[in-house]
Amino acid sequence: MTNITEQLNEIVRNISTKNINASIIQLNEIIDSYSKGGIIFSCDTNYYQEFALFATNKALGYNIEIANREVESLAKQGKYEEAFLKREDTISTKKDIHRRFRIEKYGTEDWFIKKSESQVLYIPTEIEVIDNLVSEYIF
Repeated sequence: MTNITEQLNEIVRNISTKNINASIIQLNEIIDSYSKGGIIFSCDTNYYQEFALFATNKALGYNIEIANREVESLAKQGKYEEAFLKREDTISTKKDIHRRFRIEKYGTEDWFIKKSESQVLYIPTEIEVIDNLVSEYIF
């Protein structure tokens, strides 16, 4: 079981624009195979609510929605380079806050966590195509 979580986490860690298609296919094959073999994939239904509280309370009051509005405002003002840089900073900050949240709440930076010999807890990656794929297997 540890092997499956290690495999899945390694794929997510190494995803890039160059290998996204192969990575998604590989994730799907592994998850489908283990799911058919009786492994149950679950998720924390309170993840987003708890993350929002964490981001506000522990991440120095950082508010992703405000940051996104700032990016939009800069773009509407025609300040495209500033908007791009602000967006990159927002994405980087959001990833770091999610990483810190996973460490504090689950004790790991990973997205797939062994709960038992027959159950894997999935934490959203914030990569829509992966989150959508995994959600098809969550009970």
